[in-house]
Amino acid sequence: MAWPGRAATPRDVTEFSKGHHGMTIITACGSWIFGVLPGAALLANFDVDTERPVWAAAFCPGTALMK
Repeated sequence: MAWPGRAATPRDVTEFSKGHHGMTIITACGSWIFGVLPGAALLANFDVDTERPVWAAAFCPGTALMK
């Protein structure tokens, strides 16, 4: 998606804005659905001790990036 440019009409800007908003929502929801939830399920399934510093260092920043 490209920026509408100087010659853009208000309608062009509105359409661009809606497209950008939709892609942002899809990206945010997709990263939670396909990233965080399966990752948390795997950690729970394999009974990983997330309190250990190695796992906490990997898991906490990863979830912080999703917010």
